Amino acid sequence: MRGVWFGGLLCLARRGAIQAKYDAIDKDTPIPTDRQIEVDIPRCHQYDELLSSPEGHAKFRRVLKAWVVSHPDLVYWQGLDSLCAPFLYLNFNNEALAYACMSAFIPKYLYNFFLKDNSHVIQEYLTVFSQMIAFHDPELSNHLNEIGFIPDVECKIHRWNEVHFPCNSAYRETLTSRSFAI
Repeated sequence: MRGVWFGGLLCLARRGAIQAKYDAIDKDTPIPTDRQIEVDIPRCHQYDELLSSPEGHAKFRRVLKAWVVSHPDLVYWQGLDSLCAPFLYLNFNNEALAYACMSAFIPKYLYNFFLKDNSHVIQEYLTVFSQMIAFHDPELSNHLNEIGFIPDVECKIHRWNEVHFPCNSAYRETLTSRSFAI
């Protein structure tokens, strides 16, 4: 049910329209991104039986490929599979809804993040991140400033959903608990 709620929060269209759009996307023809998707899927999400199963891998592959094919102005970046994970997990029996949720989430919350040259966008995100740290934990912010730590495009930060959705056996509980807030 939580997967349907995500769809509602993201203002998705009717179920029939979502399924028809997903079905119309060519998920079989080889594209250059296939190799990276094939590399990313097996090494990620090993902590969850459902997502690491052969069926889970096949669904990941189809949903990710559908997103890449249907967004030719954007590119696949490593980590898109981790962004896809909560939507696929919550809609495991409805790939079309997982795809639709991810497709609606990205322009709303990660606008321009998947551009071919996204360095400017990432710099903006890191600036906001620094401001949030300064507001919520001034002591940490001061410490980072004192040691000369300045987040920039070269700085490696954990993917956002690995912070919000722990990569351990509690993944299922995190996504399905009543206390999980959007």
